[in-house]
Amino acid sequence: MEVIQNPIDPAGGSVVQITQSNIDSVLADSELVVIFCYFEFSRYTTRLLSILHKVANEISKAGFGPDKVVIAKVDCTAEEAIAAKLNLYMYPKIRLIRNGLVSNYPCKCKHNVQGFVEFIKGLVSDPIITLNNVNELHDLSEDMGHVTAYLDTKDQPEYEVLRKVANSLKHEHQFYVRFGDSAQQMITGQLRISFRSTGGATVELDDTYQGSLLNFADICTWVQQRRFPLLREITYDNEDDLRVIQRPLLILIHMPSDTQSAKEYKEAIRKELEPERGRLYFLTGDGIQFEKLLLRFGKSISDLPLIALDYYQHLSVYDYNVKPGKLRELVNDVNTGAIYQRGIQLCRLLTSDTGYHISGLFE
Repeated sequence: MEVIQNPIDPAGGSVVQITQSNIDSVLADSELVVIFCYFEFSRYTTRLLSILHKVANEISKAGFGPDKVVIAKVDCTAEEAIAAKLNLYMYPKIRLIRNGLVSNYPCKCKHNVQGFVEFIKGLVSDPIITLNNVNELHDLSEDMGHVTAYLDTKDQPEYEVLRKVANSLKHEHQFYVRFGDSAQQMITGQLRISFRSTGGATVELDDTYQGSLLNFADICTWVQQRRFPLLREITYDNEDDLRVIQRPLLILIHMPSDTQSAKEYKEAIRKELEPERGRLYFLTGDGIQFEKLLLRFGKSISDLPLIALDYYQHLSVYDYNVKPGKLRELVNDVNTGAIYQRGIQLCRLLTSDTGYHISGLFE
């Protein structure tokens, strides 16, 4: 693992310098890589690198070796290819890589030694919940998928693979496990998905993972292909990460008290747009937080609900219409590039060609 000293960086001995020559091995060999991405040595960069040096030492003292946690840095000016690989369009920024997968989850902690250490320990802790009975699955969050595994014991290697998957996907899915006798009504070695439906009932999908529970990549792919939720809420906290996602964003803007339009929107997406999940992001937004944006389109919260489409730095607002085929029609125009010429076909376009990128949603 290559460590490069920098005269400005007193942390050089313990913070790994990521380069094109070592990035693949670093990401492959460690369960969690915390990368500080910078473009120049400023006062802030120097201060944070000094903190991360101490963090790396504390993590090592806590018994986490380089196979578990690596603290790293990358010069995005010199390593443009790495910046692209990590989807970095703004820096300085801290990026989390879990088991080789780039996480969109931000590094939400105090930028001091204690804050980083506690945050990192939480990321590598075992997030799997042990169940004795499937009836314990109640009050499931509708914002997450819920994955249940059936195993013989916690000591088997399949559990360790499952733990890595659960850590990699912990902000999108909650993982559970049933052992021994409690799992006998199911076939041990199975992985199943359940989720909370729009009506609040717990639903077990008639879908079981058929591959090996020792194959990390296959399990991740299987879970992500069935991932829930269909929707995420755009907020002040996650707007920064959604901004760098290179996909069109379809956003329902509604009042928080208006749960009916959210249910209708979600059901329309589930019925018509399931195959589009890899190409579009489906979101909801609190209309009160969007009030200033609505004014730019000549609208107010009294006009809600509305549907907004952020299509590669151009934001358009549409009347709310989720009748069968309407959202599909809009998405077809997105996929073919006809949205610029024929956006009015779905419903009345409420704005001119004025562009307004998601970066200004909360201005």
